Amino acid sequence: VGGQGAVHLVDGRPNEVAKVYLKPPSAADVRKLEAQVQACRPEILSVSAWPNALLKSSSGGVQGLIMPLVDPATYTEIHNLFGPASRRKHFPKADWAFLIHVARNVTRAFAVIHGGNHVVGDVSSRNILVSQQGTLKLIDTDSFQIHSGQTTFPCPVGTAESTPPELQGQTFGTFI
Repeated sequence: VGGQGAVHLVDGRPNEVAKVYLKPPSAADVRKLEAQVQACRPEILSVSAWPNALLKSSSGGVQGLIMPLVDPATYTEIHNLFGPASRRKHFPKADWAFLIHVARNVTRAFAVIHGGNHVVGDVSSRNILVSQQGTLKLIDTDSFQIHSGQTTFPCPVGTAESTPPELQGQTFGTFI
């Protein structure tokens, strides 16, 4: 459970999860989610838990989205690599080569998302998950800035420590 919703396993679909929103998304948010689902591509799925379908109520209202499962037994938050103590605990075999490998994969993941003309606006060490092999997945992708046709749907949230100086103090979701 997070600020926007709760993630649940999907019965009969072991590789997918459903993010159910705590409150119904606005019409603008629904348009953004529809655009994001339409933008789903294999290369984006290779680096993220990108939504591939909308979750709708029996009356047709959007209640959430369906996305690939990022197994918590396989992936852990990247901040566990930052300090020596947590790195020894979560990544006991990590050496400098592994750290460089992970750093390259982070830049590759961002390049894949940005290459689709989208922006990872909410950069957070809790939203980048890493495996013991150094592969990674970006999560909480419904907060990304999405570009579709002539429309850009801004990123509504972010963290101060990952926001550039020129955008400090501005309201997230108001700039593109």
